[in-house]
Amino acid sequence: MKTKAPKRKDERPTVHLIGNAHLDPVWLWRWQEGFAEAKATFRSALDRMTETPGYVFTCAAAAIYEWIEESDPAMFREIRRRVGQGRWAVTGGWWMQPDCNIPCGESLVRQGLCGQRYFREKFGVTCRVGYCVDSFGHAATLPKILRGCGMRGYVFMRPQAHENAEIPPLAFRWMADDGSDVTALHVPDAYCEWTVEGLERKIPRNVELAARTPLKGEVFVMYGVGNHGGGPTKAMLQAITHWRKRPGMPRLVYSSPERFLEVAESRRLPVWKRELQHHARGCYAAHSGIKALNRRTEQGLLAAEMWGSAARMAVGKAPVPRSLARAWKHVLFNQFHDVLAGSSIEAACRDASDQLGAALHEAAVAHNSAQQAVSWQINTRGDGTPLVVFNNQPFGFEGAVDLGDLGFGETGHDGSGPPQTLADNAGRPIPCQRIEPDSICGRLRFAAKVSLPALGYVVLRKRTDVARDPTRRLLGSSAVRAKGLRVENDKLRAGLDRRGYLVLYDKVRRRRVFGNAGGIPLVIEDTGDTWGHGVDAYRKVLGRFRRVEARLVEPGPLRGCISVRYRWGDSLLQLDYLLGAGERLLTVRGRVDWREQWKLLKLAFPMPFRCETWTAEVPYGTAVRPTDGGEEPVQQWVDFAAAGHGLAIANDSKYSCSAEADEVRVTILRSPPYAYHLPFQAADISQHVFLDQGPQAFRLALIPHDGDWRGAGVIEAARRLNRPPNTVTETFHKGKLPARAGFVKCSGKGVYVEAIKECEDGGGLIVRAAEWHGRRRAARFALPALGRTWTANFRGGEIKTFLIPPDRRGKVREVSMLEE
Repeated sequence: MKTKAPKRKDERPTVHLIGNAHLDPVWLWRWQEGFAEAKATFRSALDRMTETPGYVFTCAAAAIYEWIEESDPAMFREIRRRVGQGRWAVTGGWWMQPDCNIPCGESLVRQGLCGQRYFREKFGVTCRVGYCVDSFGHAATLPKILRGCGMRGYVFMRPQAHENAEIPPLAFRWMADDGSDVTALHVPDAYCEWTVEGLERKIPRNVELAARTPLKGEVFVMYGVGNHGGGPTKAMLQAITHWRKRPGMPRLVYSSPERFLEVAESRRLPVWKRELQHHARGCYAAHSGIKALNRRTEQGLLAAEMWGSAARMAVGKAPVPRSLARAWKHVLFNQFHDVLAGSSIEAACRDASDQLGAALHEAAVAHNSAQQAVSWQINTRGDGTPLVVFNNQPFGFEGAVDLGDLGFGETGHDGSGPPQTLADNAGRPIPCQRIEPDSICGRLRFAAKVSLPALGYVVLRKRTDVARDPTRRLLGSSAVRAKGLRVENDKLRAGLDRRGYLVLYDKVRRRRVFGNAGGIPLVIEDTGDTWGHGVDAYRKVLGRFRRVEARLVEPGPLRGCISVRYRWGDSLLQLDYLLGAGERLLTVRGRVDWREQWKLLKLAFPMPFRCETWTAEVPYGTAVRPTDGGEEPVQQWVDFAAAGHGLAIANDSKYSCSAEADEVRVTILRSPPYAYHLPFQAADISQHVFLDQGPQAFRLALIPHDGDWRGAGVIEAARRLNRPPNTVTETFHKGKLPARAGFVKCSGKGVYVEAIKECEDGGGLIVRAAEWHGRRRAARFALPALGRTWTANFRGGEIKTFLIPPDRRGKVREVSMLEE
């Protein structure tokens, strides 16, 4: 009897073919065109499945699926059927493929929260792989955000080997500062392939690359027409069918990122614990308007959610209107890498501004509604018109607060009128000062020194019955004094050198903060494209803005302000230096009217000491970088410190900085043409529209300190700059709330509450907190209005999410970022 020969093992390399389209919903086209292309691409993908057995199509970004669901329900049902068959791979888990350096950490969490919940609701799928193949760089903190959103893998392409040769090829374990890790899949060659010939060359090239890695005989290859949609073509799929029969070819299997993740996870991979940079360094300063709107809208939405939650705790008001969910989707959509990076065409950028403006308005409406619901329930009876000052941060502070127009009414054109002052609810006067008005029509604007509880409020009283202003006496030695073009308090002295640049002296430490002067406006050559391709640093200084005039605007005693106007060519710059009583920081208020092309504006801060590294805030963490002058993405602050000396610089809208061994430079703006990509050249590029032309405004805060940033209050100062207090003028009425209250407490150095919101499923509140100092510690939390307290132990850099059930007897539970 003959025995059947055993089947020989197929020892050929295996190529996982990942068919995709890389559909940019916005770039060299507007979103309306992207919408139409999404429908065409998805139709094509479905038709190819009918023609080709086993073919699998991969697509990320929940926002694009929602377009199809709303515009073509029948096609959406067809996609859902193919997902169930394993033929259509839903991946990514995020609402959009965003820039991965510029959104704040909480925005990246919301990408996962919105995206994963959508995919689960519509397809019954929880994505296990993050997917940002075209984003220009990736913060080192992403693995902990991906893990928190249910993903254990991450597909990316940039930077490529020629941009950062140290990054392991094809696959590695990427670990965040808290120890969380994901399996990173580094796309070889490109995320798409447009021709059959290109795919035929690509396959053996990537097989050879995999042989030199722990993957050995397995590799993934991405193919399909992309950027403007398309996907795998009939010709490609026919060629693959033919190649499968060709002797000597590798095993070709239709696959997906999730399937290849299982292969990679079975191998012993190298570990990477750093950022994934750099591809295009210039994009972090391109289009200041989009970036400033992004920051304002992020902060506005977070404040609206916090105060909606506080209103629910305090007075039982529904916490957040449903419109905020739509507003968040606008923000997440416009964090797409070609929008937030400022690399889209002008019309697409206008669309983004419109959408972000709509989201910002929704946030403002919800924020105001919640705060006025609280203020209406405060017992405001007493002497003097009540004014409620709200703290929009989940930590307390005391300092000078710009109260805006207090509604005292009009005065004479010379500023005359009855004396006004402020008192606390018990009638005790508080330091108060009239400051620069918003208009020339006689409305009064004030600042006051106020002590505010965390996410809380305090009632002040507007009085006109005090003949003498007690502010200087109340402030004592901390009061601001002015002389000529110099202002000082008990801690800092600010003035100008002969060129009109800032001289800052630390009176406590008895040293100059800068080498000679700081805040030097440098005009630097920038002839690169919109992305800054091929540029590592911007160093060629063409000139400096020169002083036109300087004046003392506010003489104290609560706040002093020196205003300086500069000119360079046809451009104007105004820098106002504001110093508050007793403050350890100097605020810089900037206004620029930019009329230059092919140039970049930086503010330079030369230091009297040298550093080998500097620190920057990144999404939900920090990054330490070498002082090599390279342009780098940052969030709300950077710190430059060595040998016990330090200066932190916070910003309200600027995402790009550089640092040499003895100087920090904050990038204010760039002015290449819109969507100009080397090596493409126009016949007459001067006819194109250039970025950042005209007026814009920004704020910085300069924070001298000893030691490093952890003990200097840098995080708190940066957050106050980005989300300052605001006021509501009330009338007299009864109420159940006291004249002062706070709605959250967090004790644990280095641990900060990041978000307070309604649970997505209703029936409770979500509190998210993060450890920022990189050290293990315990923290205690309280929501006084609910009588809730709990404690938690944090790893260094860890993010935790807590669910507070509505039933006071229910236990506070730690949940995932998906609120499970």
